[in-house]
Amino acid sequence: LERFADFRKVTVRVFRPDLQWPIYGATATRSQSQTHIRLRPPFKIVWSLGLGGLIEFPAVVDDGVAYIGNAQGRLYAVSMRFGKVIWRHDTPHGKMASSPAVIGDAVVYHTMDGHVFVLDRATGALLHQYSVGSPIESSPIVRRSIDYFGAWNGRLYALDLRTFRLRWSRALGAKITSSASIAGDTLYIGDYGGRVW
Repeated sequence: LERFADFRKVTVRVFRPDLQWPIYGATATRSQSQTHIRLRPPFKIVWSLGLGGLIEFPAVVDDGVAYIGNAQGRLYAVSMRFGKVIWRHDTPHGKMASSPAVIGDAVVYHTMDGHVFVLDRATGALLHQYSVGSPIESSPIVRRSIDYFGAWNGRLYALDLRTFRLRWSRALGAKITSSASIAGDTLYIGDYGGRVW
């Protein structure tokens, strides 16, 4: 529910979970398709906003807010309706080369200096961080509070976001820049050795 200063006007928007895009690729299978969104031309620019650096990876969207990072490691929460920055988080010593993910009341993202950051979704305040010591280009995918991702050191990680402890990690033998996907109870990821695991 949005209320304006002029109380004679009240706008009500109905939140529809099936229209959200909370992770890179829209779904856990990374389908890149949100079947409930139906768009067709003509298109027009509603607003635009400069974010101070290269934007290589797409925003994720949930509940009317877009979360997007730039190559300098700044993560933004932007109102989809007004195009205004709600908050900005500057990553210390960071660069980003992936999309974030919205997980409940948090935003999770990975950095090229090997960190996993968890921010408060409403304020952008840092809640937790974890370092794997190797650049991470994988966009987060979270199932049952476990963040699965690969890193340049050729390892696949399963980080528990409730306890912020590593559940497990496995050496796959070659650099990983791809983002994992999940179908059923199976996790899939590719590596620079040309293999799909």
